[in-house]
Amino acid sequence: MSRLTTLPPELLHHIFSWLNPTDLGTLPRVCSALNDYVKGNWKLCQDVYLNHLDKPQDNNPVDWEQALHDYARLQLICQRPAASDKESELAFVHKTVTNLLSRASSRGYTNDNSNTHSASRNADFLRQLFSGSDSTRAAFLERSFLFDRVRCERPLQFPHAATSADDNDQNGSKGSKSDDDEQTKTHQRSAQLHCLYGTPIQNVGRLRSERTYPFACSTVYDMRGHTTRTRWGPFRDDGSGRSKRFVAKLFSDVWSTPFSGSWAGSYMPTPTPSPAPALSSLELSDPYGVTGTWYRTNSSIQVVCFLDYNDFFNYNFPMGDPFPTNLPRPGISVGEATRLIILKLRVTHIEPPGPDDGQELPVVHFTGDSRLLDDGWDANASSELKGTVRLTTEGEVRWTSSSIYNGEERWKSEGVQVGGARSARGV
Repeated sequence: MSRLTTLPPELLHHIFSWLNPTDLGTLPRVCSALNDYVKGNWKLCQDVYLNHLDKPQDNNPVDWEQALHDYARLQLICQRPAASDKESELAFVHKTVTNLLSRASSRGYTNDNSNTHSASRNADFLRQLFSGSDSTRAAFLERSFLFDRVRCERPLQFPHAATSADDNDQNGSKGSKSDDDEQTKTHQRSAQLHCLYGTPIQNVGRLRSERTYPFACSTVYDMRGHTTRTRWGPFRDDGSGRSKRFVAKLFSDVWSTPFSGSWAGSYMPTPTPSPAPALSSLELSDPYGVTGTWYRTNSSIQVVCFLDYNDFFNYNFPMGDPFPTNLPRPGISVGEATRLIILKLRVTHIEPPGPDDGQELPVVHFTGDSRLLDDGWDANASSELKGTVRLTTEGEVRWTSSSIYNGEERWKSEGVQVGGARSARGV
């Protein structure tokens, strides 16, 4: 009988290409012949990767060997039993998860519980890692500023402006950043992972005081956290326009399937009985897919929640306000009003990005209208819309829209599209 190492390279390649990535990582330890065959064999690494994960949508070069190492290491980290054994790996987990989602692509059909969210092997892999382990979620999803506030017995100061969560990840410049900057980067990484995960974590313990909802509401409705420096949106308080990810997490939609639609191009249009109208040349040039009916649930609607004005005023302007401006207000748990709004948008023109925008995609201008699903209660329920879609310098898709009543702009909305352009998660 022939030994494995004497088989032709073509047969070895076919056999090894169906190994699990973690098994491929141990194969070079068997003998020197297999070590020589596997090491540096980028084609074998590519085939193993594509047999288990999505084929990347773009043509950007991929280090297939490193991608497999990261895949296997991420699995091993998440298999550790205790959260304390994993916490030091947050930077690596953040980088690997975002890389996997950036390389995700559609399998040609939707998830079982959605008719617009494309299925993805990358998203399925991440879902299995995080959904089945409480310690993994605690180690990587529950370390944002929101969760620090829930656990802390005394008020915490607003997080100050700090460097990007991805800055200096590769250059190893340890000791040059302050502890506060490191803590802010931890907050941002964890918040982005939770935002991409998409499923809420309602409690961090068994006590009523350990619910996350009151502190999430506090962050949204405390007006001292929304200034001209944050552009009145989910951006950091340094005027840079970079996403404040723990705020984006609070506004993001709630989905029952973790990581569903959290990647660019994950939106799959619902089939219609009649042929869709042909797109204009302008709409074909739009990389964001603006034209159409926008919705954040399966029924083509946008869900908007807001606080009663009296509750909002009393919360932000209490008698003898005891809270310093550097401290967030305490958690708030009162009823919120909910409205279901349909948005119909169309592209008007496209222009090159400005100096403060991301340069990879253009700026798209749109107009449209919005109306309540049931507008009988309010004569001013419907409005016209205008706005723009552009990239931030971090590569996030930023939406800005203004609501117009009788020719007057009254409301301005800022948002970040979770996952990237044409993601199914929406804004």
